[in-house]
Amino acid sequence: KMFNYLFTALLFCIVSCSSGTSAEEIPMPDRPTTEASKMLIVYFSWSGNTRAVANIFKTDGLDIVEIEVEEPYSSVYNEVTARARQELDNDIRPALVTQVENIDEYDTLIVETPIWSSRLAPPVKSFLVKNETATMNNTDKKILSAFSTKFRLFIL
Repeated sequence: KMFNYLFTALLFCIVSCSSGTSAEEIPMPDRPTTEASKMLIVYFSWSGNTRAVANIFKTDGLDIVEIEVEEPYSSVYNEVTARARQELDNDIRPALVTQVENIDEYDTLIVETPIWSSRLAPPVKSFLVKNETATMNNTDKKILSAFSTKFRLFIL
């Protein structure tokens, strides 16, 4: 139901912005309640940007879990870029501390990630691979990416 609402809202934006139709002329569906479905946002944040955006969505009935790695990333930018480059180039998936034991209980899973060098952050990839059975093989589950934040790797 939430997926249908988000899809309709997106369609509404596209149609109203491109066709000259005013917003008042397009009917919107009733907003779904979170009581009907259980939703989870999982995210990874190195700089705090993705965390800040994820917390914007914090409401009753919506759970938020931060993806944490066993070996935390350095707070020094150059060290992080070197580690990220190695992980991205070698398809390394860092070990995670984060476990969502009851992931099958959620109807909607929203995965949020920073974009590192035009790719998902390695910890998010680790989470998706680790939870592949619960997320990808469950045809009733909707996986949405509501946002991503950008982190550039500059190689000098």
